[in-house]
Amino acid sequence: NTLETSVVAFNLRLAVIGKDPTHDLILEPGDIITVYGKDDLRVSSSQKVRHVRVEGEVAAAGIYAVEEDFTLADLINRAGGATGAAYLYGIELTRETTRESQQARMTQAIDRLEQDMHRATASRVRNSLSADQASASGFEADSLRQLVSKLRAIKPTGRIVLGVDASISQVDQLPTLTLDDKDVIFIPKRPKTISVVGAVVQEANLIYQQGATLSHYLARAGGISRFGDRANAYILRADGSVFRSGQVVIPLINIGVFSKNPVLFPGDTIVIPEYVDDVSTVRILKDWTQVLYQFGLGAAGLKILQSK
Repeated sequence: NTLETSVVAFNLRLAVIGKDPTHDLILEPGDIITVYGKDDLRVSSSQKVRHVRVEGEVAAAGIYAVEEDFTLADLINRAGGATGAAYLYGIELTRETTRESQQARMTQAIDRLEQDMHRATASRVRNSLSADQASASGFEADSLRQLVSKLRAIKPTGRIVLGVDASISQVDQLPTLTLDDKDVIFIPKRPKTISVVGAVVQEANLIYQQGATLSHYLARAGGISRFGDRANAYILRADGSVFRSGQVVIPLINIGVFSKNPVLFPGDTIVIPEYVDDVSTVRILKDWTQVLYQFGLGAAGLKILQSK
């Protein structure tokens, strides 16, 4: 009669199971019943329920309910501690909120990339001096569209780089990072190889040798091929961080140049991208392999790009 809207709260359990008349209310025409899920309302951090999963080299892998200030080390200790084969340097912490943020930023970046490629292709078509040049521009545009489709198919992992030292051996040495709902922790077994991928003579998984440097492993992969982009080579560390090449300081015949000749650790991957012709519109993609790794996408992203 008054056109006023009122909100009447009730306890779902008491209404449906307990049949409590103070909660099992009599409905009137036009009533709207809303039952909220636990993720629908933003509650305070102290009220938030957190369930995290720990897998790999722990005594008791599984899903655990944790408190607000529970840290990564606390969880591993609750799970019985790490096994003797655990590789703490390569520990993977993936977070759903981080993955969602990475996905949103990556989608925006690919959208901008697609717009740039459309503009560049249209400009080349307008400036074509012959039918052959126009046809080549159309073929290039089709290739770029296929590449964008492949980029959109790659999904970020949501991995958080912990930045631990490679010599870490104790769980208590891990960062005091508090855990969030739906976090996934994976502790791998200590690997025994170093991977060399990309534009090298022979891609390979090489036996790890303590103290061996970048040049050692590149030499055993046959060195960089003539299509390799030495200036944009990088190392994907087992902890998820990236070591990029820099100024020419250490010349290595048929191997490339890095600002340093770093020591590698088990599970590291040496990545040599293929050189991209700067006069083509494909030059827009020159740094995209590195961008993908910044989103924590792993070697799968590189493989998809190389198959373009």
